[in-house]
Amino acid sequence: MSTSARTTPPACRVFAALATSAALAAGLIAIAIPAQALGTAGELCASTDTNFRERALPGAKPDTLVAVDVCGGAANGIEFQARATVHRQILVDQVVDKSERFASFKVITRAEMRTTATSADTVVASKTCDFTEQFNKDWVSATDLSCQAPATRFNPAAWWSSDTTVTYDIEGDGKGPTTWQLAGSSLVH
Repeated sequence: MSTSARTTPPACRVFAALATSAALAAGLIAIAIPAQALGTAGELCASTDTNFRERALPGAKPDTLVAVDVCGGAANGIEFQARATVHRQILVDQVVDKSERFASFKVITRAEMRTTATSADTVVASKTCDFTEQFNKDWVSATDLSCQAPATRFNPAAWWSSDTTVTYDIEGDGKGPTTWQLAGSSLVH
């Protein structure tokens, strides 16, 4: 299995980077985050540069950080698996307003295949996950939420990737649903 050159650390490393940034700035610690990383079991994960958002919620509702790993990989050369892992964090110490924060928060994960490296993608498996209830809990930590498309038979002659779309509606902001197309995983061939 060969891969295209674009792989970067999964979004969970964003949280580690945020947690250590103050210590780094103070010169207390030094770390090195690799420029490339694999997901679990040899998966390739998308860049977190575009798969990261901080949402300011209206009123006294707590601002929320969301980052998503979009990963894809061939298990034992037999099946291709597409997975999105959502990491979220409330950005305040206390939640004053415990009312509903999101009217909806849905993740659509797709396993996509193409006949050449430059041809158009064809969706071969898809799953929609509704995480609205989890995003509206009183205290939301960085606990991962996973949305995994059904495994599909892997054809090593084709080019494969995982893509994800998030649709969310912030309660009370008056903007309605927002669609966020995430950067997909690198191609697997």
